[in-house]
Amino acid sequence: MASESKVKPKKESFGVGVLLTSLWTLVSRCLGLVREMLTSRLFGTSLEKSAFDFSFKLPNLFRRLFGEGALTSALVPVLKEQIDADKIEEAKRLTGNIFAAVATCIGCIVLVALASMSIALPFVNEGGYLACIFTYSRIMLPYALFICLAALGMGVLNALSHFGKSAFAQNLLNICWISGLLYLYFFKQSSTLYLKLFILSWFILAAGVAQFAYMWWQVRRCGFKFKPRLSLSEFKSGPTLCVCKNLVWGALGAGVVQINVLIDMLLASLIGSWAISSLGYADRLVYLPMGIIATAMATVILNPLTSAFSTGDIGKANSTFKQSFQFLLILMLPISAILIQYVNDVIIIVYKGGEFDSESVTRVARALMFSSLGLVAFSLNKLIVPWFHARKEVAFTVRITIVQVIFNFCLNVLSIIILPTDWKHSGLALATVISAIAGFMIYLHFAKKEHHGGLESRGLGLLFIRLLIPIVAMCAAMYLVTTYCLPIAGYSERIQSFIRLASASIVGGIVYLLALIVTNKTLAMSLIGRFAKRLPILRRFFK
Repeated sequence: MASESKVKPKKESFGVGVLLTSLWTLVSRCLGLVREMLTSRLFGTSLEKSAFDFSFKLPNLFRRLFGEGALTSALVPVLKEQIDADKIEEAKRLTGNIFAAVATCIGCIVLVALASMSIALPFVNEGGYLACIFTYSRIMLPYALFICLAALGMGVLNALSHFGKSAFAQNLLNICWISGLLYLYFFKQSSTLYLKLFILSWFILAAGVAQFAYMWWQVRRCGFKFKPRLSLSEFKSGPTLCVCKNLVWGALGAGVVQINVLIDMLLASLIGSWAISSLGYADRLVYLPMGIIATAMATVILNPLTSAFSTGDIGKANSTFKQSFQFLLILMLPISAILIQYVNDVIIIVYKGGEFDSESVTRVARALMFSSLGLVAFSLNKLIVPWFHARKEVAFTVRITIVQVIFNFCLNVLSIIILPTDWKHSGLALATVISAIAGFMIYLHFAKKEHHGGLESRGLGLLFIRLLIPIVAMCAAMYLVTTYCLPIAGYSERIQSFIRLASASIVGGIVYLLALIVTNKTLAMSLIGRFAKRLPILRRFFK
């Protein structure tokens, strides 16, 4: 029992957990942008760079299928229940079993793949595309093992409510990658592209090792020390079997999503050579706020929902979800409105220049305009899925995902058939939005049923309607300011767009907040007060 008392889950509020996760995600996205800028300038679109990108996608596929999402959603609810029940030794034994199982399975796959590539390498053209892929993959493929084990560590830290520590780890890949690029720029400028990317591959592998080492160092610092062991008898029943079943279903769901992405890309390629890149540029802008806010909330909400369901406290589960739903709508609706109203300005600021001309701006703007309409729907999908994961109903979410993918495919085909060529890619974006809305409505319908938790949805739709008044006021204020009050003639196009977007965001944000306080005073002051209490300067105003 003495060893059990050393493990202390962190007593961290929901808001602070979301804030820490969001901040580290924001840092990661900024570092990722720097990484992409440096990479593009060093390697361009060469054959070697294409081979490197393909090689990196292989271990990244393991991360998407078995890592962060599937492994975390399968492990955290079970592990959280055991920790809440003070069954620390059982939790350690469960973690040791899953660690050994993941290491064994992924390790064997990696070894077989490495052996196959080593055998095939002498039979391909030296310096050719396949030779580059095999060479880079032999270095980076072990990254898959380390990143999946790091994802397991993230699940343990999340179950212990150490969200800030787990969220920081995503920055290590970007830090190692950027370090490798700087090393190449200062010390290997005269080297060939092949050699530069060969060296960079080792930095990617080092990033995997760093993430693995960091995660498990933090886990041990929390007092959660366990021994990896593969006990086959424990996989036949109990918590270990539950985690494995949910992991398989989670991997299946992730696989379905990846197939859907592949189908979307194939359909986009039928439109024109520009369609895939146009949708990709638009997606990056939409996923930025969604990753910072919605993904952070989905990560943090899993813990309180699991605790509520494990104790049978449905009221607490409903309260947690409703609070998250309110917070998400309040943040995402104005962001969506800004993206829609100033879609051209956003694209000009971020992308325009060089080969990215006015025609590219128009094409990306059309895709981004429709994708921004679905920002709230995408975020709500991320928020409601943990409701089912907390109840260990991962298989059910996979079934709904399959329905969404089929529906999305039908809408994609329809948009390609009926829309003009220059708008077909926008139709693909709109199809994704409609399928996301349909998916959320399906999730909500079943979540309200008693055998799926009995989510109390009364008032959620009314909140959405009430928030439309502040949104309309914000959009009107932004239009008036940017149309009649800004003397921006004479500046460059990018500077004009930046002034418009910045002024609209500041004025619109102030108007939105004031309108929110007037129309939803209790909710607005509650949310403001909850975060202001964390600041010593403002704490005395919200006693």
